[in-house]
Amino acid sequence: MVKLSVKISLILTLALIFAQYSKAGDNGDRQGNFYYGGYLGIRMGEINHYDISPTAGYFITPRISIAAAGKYQFYRDKRLFSRFDSHIYGFGVTADYFIIEDLNKVLPFRVHGGLFLQAETEFLHLEREHFGPDAGENMEGRFWHPIFLGGAGLRYEGDEGHFFNFLFLFELSHSDVSLYHTPAFRIGFFF
Repeated sequence: MVKLSVKISLILTLALIFAQYSKAGDNGDRQGNFYYGGYLGIRMGEINHYDISPTAGYFITPRISIAAAGKYQFYRDKRLFSRFDSHIYGFGVTADYFIIEDLNKVLPFRVHGGLFLQAETEFLHLEREHFGPDAGENMEGRFWHPIFLGGAGLRYEGDEGHFFNFLFLFELSHSDVSLYHTPAFRIGFFF
């Protein structure tokens, strides 16, 4: 499963890079298809989870975009018998599909934005001591773990190509190692 996830992520990342350079000879101005920015996420409760994801993406078509992201998460478990803090880092790839590109066409009031679906694969470098699936093995060091997420969001279009995303994601891959016990809420700022 991990090998397949790495291959899919590599293919999406290479497609992003290829898309950047494949049309350069047309008119030299492909900047409108690229976007840069990042997501901020937070979940509070018995487990606090803070997420920062700098992101770079490309619109393949007006309805479809792909992106690559770096990941940093601070994870604090405050439950009585498992108190710990952990710093998690890694990378991810996303694909967005717009169900409705312009909400102005379907709503009776003005909203500059659209509704989209997002699929995401994260590869996170976790501490074996806190997240290791087998408690009987060596619990030192770190290991890579893929997590598959899916969800929906609202994109609000600002001035000069800037936009904001409001996104809810749910973990689709259920394994012994799960960081997303509740839906993840993220806010993204892009230009």
